[in-house]
Amino acid sequence: MIFRHPITSDGRRFKLGADALATFDRFRQIAPESLEASGLMIGRTLDGGNLIVDEITTPGPLDERSRFACSLEDPSHQQRLDEAWERSDGRSNYLGHWHTHP
Repeated sequence: MIFRHPITSDGRRFKLGADALATFDRFRQIAPESLEASGLMIGRTLDGGNLIVDEITTPGPLDERSRFACSLEDPSHQQRLDEAWERSDGRSNYLGHWHTHP
């Protein structure tokens, strides 16, 4: 289960946008042959320090994936982060890394 507005250890809220939630759902490891997936969470810090994830990157062709491991190797992750930074005039930034588990 994914919580839409979990609270961080310091009391700030962490909101996942609808597009990010839909993407996470696509990469759930339901079948025995499903591979782990990973990417970057890109978003903003709002007033009061709350965080919102606006977009996430998804596995690229050069990323290494297996049933129980994954590694970000594809340059598309950094490219998407750079593009988000530019589009937002520096307001969107790296918020963290996500990955799945079987």
